[in-house]
Amino acid sequence: GGWNRWWLDNPEESETIVCVLRQVEDSNDLSEVGRVDGIALGERLWSARFVDEKAYLVTFRNIDPLWIIDLSNPSIPTIEGELEVPGVSTYIHPLDENRLLTIGYGGDSEGLDWSTQISLFDVSDPNNPTLSTSLSLMPADENGGWSWGWSEANYEHKAFQYWNGTLAIPMSTYKYDCDEDGWRCTYEYVTKLVLIDVTDYNLELDGEIHHSDFYNEDNTYWYDIDVRRSIFMGDFVYSISKGVVLVHDLSDFEMKDSVNLGITSK
Repeated sequence: GGWNRWWLDNPEESETIVCVLRQVEDSNDLSEVGRVDGIALGERLWSARFVDEKAYLVTFRNIDPLWIIDLSNPSIPTIEGELEVPGVSTYIHPLDENRLLTIGYGGDSEGLDWSTQISLFDVSDPNNPTLSTSLSLMPADENGGWSWGWSEANYEHKAFQYWNGTLAIPMSTYKYDCDEDGWRCTYEYVTKLVLIDVTDYNLELDGEIHHSDFYNEDNTYWYDIDVRRSIFMGDFVYSISKGVVLVHDLSDFEMKDSVNLGITSK
């Protein structure tokens, strides 16, 4: 469709379509055997995940609908359920057959506020999916003078790390403090790995691992040195940014070791 084609007088209304394809016997060609179209007219598709005989879609215009598509009959895929909630999910991670863990942006009935938001959905009844809970992630203290933060996990699924009930998400921002007259402000770079405890139907902030101090001291924070990746290994979590790898104990978040990769501006 013509989603966001503002230069057109009457752009075609956008829609989302799920097509089912099958390989033609003795051929490298694919043929369409089924489809469901007309999903979310006028909205944009932000994320999709296929799990066994289900497809989960997230579309968005002002309110985020989560769609559940039944693919058990490939020739007749059907819409099973729909849920409208504020914000939008940019990545969908299935925890089990009953729960979806997502990351995206928060918002309200008027649209997005672009804060990073983690959501937990109950899809045990595909005809009536529900939002169990959501958690808004703030990269810095609200009193510290920051206006916007970002997470690579919102557009790169490799930055989204879930293991054994714990979710790790990188978060970064710049925060500033000004003197009383407001003429002189100092900037501080904040980049960290946020760890979230994921239970059956709840999300709770578990801990934070900061890399900020490795960059603020030498003013190297202008050169794309966000925390990028993480990995769980046994009782430890490794957090990785451009200049350093940190190893923390998951039981108390005490730092056990670090490796400096050479912090440079190149």
